[in-house]
Amino acid sequence: MCGSGCDDLIRWSSWGEKAVRRSKEEHKPLFLYIGSPTCRLCNIEYRESFANDEVAKLLNEDFVPVRVERESFPILSDSAMSVNRIMNGSGGWPLNLFLTPDLKPFFVSSYMPLKGTPDRPGFLDCLPRIKWLWLTENEALVRASEEVLESLKKSTVTGTSDIPESTLKVASEELLNDLDELWGGFGQGGKFTSVQELLFLSEYDRRTGCKRCDEAFRLSLDGMSMGAIRDHLGGGFHSCTLDREWRRPRFEKLLVDQAMAAMAFAEGFDRYGKVSYWRGADETLAYTLLNLYSPGRGFFASQSYETEDGDMDYYLWTSDEIDSALGEDAGLFKRAYGITDEGNYIEETTGSPSGKNVLFLTTPLDRLAEDEGMEDEQDLEDLLAKGRQVLSSLRRERMEPEKNGRILSDWNGFFIAALARCGRVMDRRNYVVLAERECSRIWSEGELFHIGDIPATLDDYAAVIWAFLETYRSTDNMVWRERAKKLLVRCEELFGLEGRGYILSENAGEGILFSRSHGRDGLYPSGNAVMANNLVTLWECTEEKSYRDRAVEVITSFGDGVKRVPGGYSHLLTALSRVLP
Repeated sequence: MCGSGCDDLIRWSSWGEKAVRRSKEEHKPLFLYIGSPTCRLCNIEYRESFANDEVAKLLNEDFVPVRVERESFPILSDSAMSVNRIMNGSGGWPLNLFLTPDLKPFFVSSYMPLKGTPDRPGFLDCLPRIKWLWLTENEALVRASEEVLESLKKSTVTGTSDIPESTLKVASEELLNDLDELWGGFGQGGKFTSVQELLFLSEYDRRTGCKRCDEAFRLSLDGMSMGAIRDHLGGGFHSCTLDREWRRPRFEKLLVDQAMAAMAFAEGFDRYGKVSYWRGADETLAYTLLNLYSPGRGFFASQSYETEDGDMDYYLWTSDEIDSALGEDAGLFKRAYGITDEGNYIEETTGSPSGKNVLFLTTPLDRLAEDEGMEDEQDLEDLLAKGRQVLSSLRRERMEPEKNGRILSDWNGFFIAALARCGRVMDRRNYVVLAERECSRIWSEGELFHIGDIPATLDDYAAVIWAFLETYRSTDNMVWRERAKKLLVRCEELFGLEGRGYILSENAGEGILFSRSHGRDGLYPSGNAVMANNLVTLWECTEEKSYRDRAVEVITSFGDGVKRVPGGYSHLLTALSRVLP
């Protein structure tokens, strides 16, 4: 998980019954580390702390250390993140969770340095203290862990109630109140693509003619398109930025982000016919097919921010490098993409200019062409495209960032759905053909698994059904509609709740793995929301009222939660908008 150069001194156990049984037999707490190979802080923590002899000795002797990759066990990871929010009021990866043998949490922290600071605990400070509390204050610690678990259970409960049509307006207003009206996106700090929120605003605008929703959708697409969250040389989108201007990216690229971004830009192209939106979707799909696709296997989960040897400069350029590469065209290119001698890229750890630059458009092309005295915007685009091609060629000579070759069913489902939808909207038949091929691959594997032999979750079934339905809509091939219906039957058997929505996992057990259901979106649409939209699509395609009725059951089962925070249920409300007259 930590990349090359990290020696495993810790005797890690795999997540599962064996580790839990050992914890009970030895009466030792479980130490659960959840990270990702594409997460910078995860890798820093791993190299800094878990390769330390003293930390390894403490964890091996006094705990049952378990290492989990967050993408492989999404339900567990989601539960752990919820614990962190309850206990610390914050999120963030990696997660370091201490559990009783019956899986009740009593301490959690995101990134922990080797040695603590006044505002952040460190491993060498915490591990002896946690051991001492476990041995001397065990009853109090267990009581505290039970209280945390009860709080976690209560946080997932939402009552069933009808959701009036007016809730759509309330949700749109809540999102618009959080809109960054200067740069697009939501909030005044770091930015994610937030595609389900944008698609909801687009749907609500289609329904009501909401001018502000229309403006928010376009403003956000333009901000993402111009910003450094987009890879202007290789295509695709990074996971997030640390600033509101979209200019300080965390460079990892996740498959699910490519899927959602492509759908958003295809929607923008469908609505406005804007070539830059078509290009945004097309370049994102092309990046994924070139870099994250293994024919016969599927789509890889992600590409890291760093190379195998720890180099992080793949996406960065000095001003001198651009001068040398582009010659007399360098000045215009540097003005267009914000290149400075001191560097526009701010180091995440120090907050200081790095001396290197990341590419982002400083000004819309039409305005920049005017500023440069160019009559035709296309002439400017041609010059910039020539510069990008030269830099792309040079970048291919660098060592590429590592790739996470895991094939996740839910993220593959999202991307196949994006291929089919974009192929339909953009009239790109090759994308639709590939979507059919990948649907055949998934179906030939029989019952779904999340990855390897890890059982599928609700999200896996929901995303793959979405892929089949989008492929059906793009081909009119009844095979995909029928297979979607068959997967729906299996999904109901595994996860369906009578008269309500769906639980997240069939393998709910003790402690933080209790059976639960939620419809609120996170960074991506929730499984219940995706299923609600799948049911609406089946109703639209078949005119069978039972699908609409089931969709309404799923939507209203989260009614109380929707009324409390309507903007947090964007994708579910998109389904509601589709079933209303």
